[in-house]
Amino acid sequence: MPIEVKLQDFARKVLLFAAVLTVVALFYAIWNRWGGLVDANSWRDTFLYYVVPLVVTAAAFTFAALYPGIDRLFVLVIVAAVYVALVSADIYFDYASRDAEGLNRAAAARFKLPYDDRDQADVVADLRKKGERAFAFVRELSDSNLVTLGVLPNSIAVTCNEFGPWFIPRTDRYGFVNPDAIWDQQQPVDAVIIGDSYAMGECDPTTGGFATLLRNGGRSILNLGIGGNDPLQDLASLVEFGSTRKARVIFWMHYAGNDLSGLVQHRIYPILRRYVNDPAFRQDLMHRMPEVEKRLLELEPEAYQYASQTSFVSHLFAYDGLPRSLRLYVLRSAFGMARNTEADTDFGLFARVLARAKETAVGMGAKLYIVNIPAVAQFGRDSAFERATSAAVKEAGLDFIDLKPIFSKTGDYGALYSHGVQGGHFSPAGNRLAAQVLSSVVTAGSR
Repeated sequence: MPIEVKLQDFARKVLLFAAVLTVVALFYAIWNRWGGLVDANSWRDTFLYYVVPLVVTAAAFTFAALYPGIDRLFVLVIVAAVYVALVSADIYFDYASRDAEGLNRAAAARFKLPYDDRDQADVVADLRKKGERAFAFVRELSDSNLVTLGVLPNSIAVTCNEFGPWFIPRTDRYGFVNPDAIWDQQQPVDAVIIGDSYAMGECDPTTGGFATLLRNGGRSILNLGIGGNDPLQDLASLVEFGSTRKARVIFWMHYAGNDLSGLVQHRIYPILRRYVNDPAFRQDLMHRMPEVEKRLLELEPEAYQYASQTSFVSHLFAYDGLPRSLRLYVLRSAFGMARNTEADTDFGLFARVLARAKETAVGMGAKLYIVNIPAVAQFGRDSAFERATSAAVKEAGLDFIDLKPIFSKTGDYGALYSHGVQGGHFSPAGNRLAAQVLSSVVTAGSR
């Protein structure tokens, strides 16, 4: 058999195999994406994003494989070339979005701030030379007998650098970013703030974050936010520390980008689940601080992050580097075709967390607000995932403050994030706007 005939036959088989794979992908999309209205703005979008492209693709592969007179090898080469080009573009955009140092330097230039190119270990060492008690940001989750909620107490926590200088807040006696005297205050605080890195103030050394801005504006603020928190850790912090205080309001800062996926990751820890299932459960962390500090000091040497630029090769061969790009994840995300879905979280557990938080707030004499911090990728879209989150909050009988429409009204939501439209934590403008919104709620509640 001539070599050309063999190649044409090979191309026919490959195209038929591609058509079969496309049909399998279609059924997977119907099974995984349609259930529960996930991953698309509407049924219309689901049909356009999944059914139409996959049906057309399967039909095109089948036609090219079976219709007489078609140069199947040429078709296969064109298809392969287009796919390789798309994967290459996906790899490039994925690498650019993860180039931390490149993004940080660009942000520093935008904010007209000098870029501190020291790595975390160097910053800690320089602070210690000045006599400061400084440590890398570190926390503990894996210990079956102890889950720490703050970072190292009475110290400087060297956390992150997103737009020039490092963010190095001082911590109180329990490892949170507060003036230590807040724990000796007898009267109710104006607000307790819980949440993740946004609540902590990362990575804004110019304002210190919206909690610090509220405090500087004359508000009495107890900030229990710590980078990396999910709703389970938020609840634990509220129960262990917040419930010991009286407060007018509680702001539960919910980051829409990863809080609910973090809930799924951390629900494996029995201690965290006990805060949900057992209303009487406490670790009694306020009286175990020597034990907490000892454990964190043991872990601190392993906690250092380095500011070196991400290697393209290391990115490509990371566990989620090339596999993501082979699925064209970044390009599909740009068109709203690859997002968090309801399947990525546990809304039943989230509802129970909110119910326990509401009970705790009642005991503190406080009104609980869930404040939604939007991820940059969510602007201009109204996903089913966001609607389901809002519905869960309202079903729990809690007030929902969504910063997304407020940020959208500025006309330049990118200016509210350190890395602009590529995300990051709040910029100084973002922290000021968030503080303004929360301050108006405190004022209204004080009338």
